[in-house]
Amino acid sequence: MSTTMRYQRQIMPWLLLTLLLALQGCDDNNHCALGDNSSGKLTDGILVTLSSDRTDLTAGQEARFSFSAANTTDQTKDLIFMSGQQYELYVLNSTETVVWQWSVYNGLAFTLAIKHDILPACSYYYFNNAAPDGSVTLTWKGDDNSKNSLPPGVYTVYVKFVAGSGYESNRRTVTLQ
Repeated sequence: MSTTMRYQRQIMPWLLLTLLLALQGCDDNNHCALGDNSSGKLTDGILVTLSSDRTDLTAGQEARFSFSAANTTDQTKDLIFMSGQQYELYVLNSTETVVWQWSVYNGLAFTLAIKHDILPACSYYYFNNAAPDGSVTLTWKGDDNSKNSLPPGVYTVYVKFVAGSGYESNRRTVTLQ
């Protein structure tokens, strides 16, 4: 077998794989079929999705919120983080005032360094300490940043993927009883 034929046999599977990946899951608007777009918030091709394990919360319980971020376009996204923080979870009261913030509640501090990251086309962002599917789960126990119980009412929860100017998720409500 000639060197040329051997080379063609070696390179052909890689060319086909590259072509299939390039055509994978994109619609007419060059958006990929990653997750259910109706359950998240799409901004500039970045889909941030938030889900919750409950809509009602009573004393002693906690609500678990899982979220992910995905590039739904056929183009690579350059992400710039202004610190080591990648996300923030917020709980708002009925007047849209932040009453609980994940990083404040947990006393977290982040490095003050600009970080550049690449999010390939049609892929999920893998947060630090993420599950194998790239999602992160955080809990809220119905209290404020000072760990005081909040009054009964309806609270709104969302996550912000803090790359660039930030990408917010869809909003979820939790009724605190």
